[in-house]
Amino acid sequence: MLDINKNKIDIFCDTCGMTLYEQLPFSEYTKSKGPQSHIKETIYTNIPPIQNNISKPYTRRGEQRLCCRNNCHVRYHRWLIDNGSGFIDRKGFEFAIACGPTLARVEKSKHHLFYSAKDEGLIANVQQSGIQIVEASVCFQ
Repeated sequence: MLDINKNKIDIFCDTCGMTLYEQLPFSEYTKSKGPQSHIKETIYTNIPPIQNNISKPYTRRGEQRLCCRNNCHVRYHRWLIDNGSGFIDRKGFEFAIACGPTLARVEKSKHHLFYSAKDEGLIANVQQSGIQIVEASVCFQ
């Protein structure tokens, strides 16, 4: 069986469950320990969040502070995704996502595509379309 989405993650608002990122590939992000005590870790990426699921940027003097569409964190003067506030070191990336309890929640992507050896024609079509199949494993039933 082949799992072509194995190394992808989804990122949600931990308060309301709004999806901020879906199937973010491992090759498109990096992470580090959170810079503040309430942030468990920070995810850095150049991929923008799902536009319909974030609020209009909370800006002050050109700063970009993004929240989920429900604005769950604005009342606490917090934001989930930094896009140039000047407060967060984005390590050269366009976006820094604050992860931890009551902030953003990271999960392995649940949208996996599995193919068996019987699907060789389908696998050839997937490869022709430009999707790279990264890993193959054998399952005994």
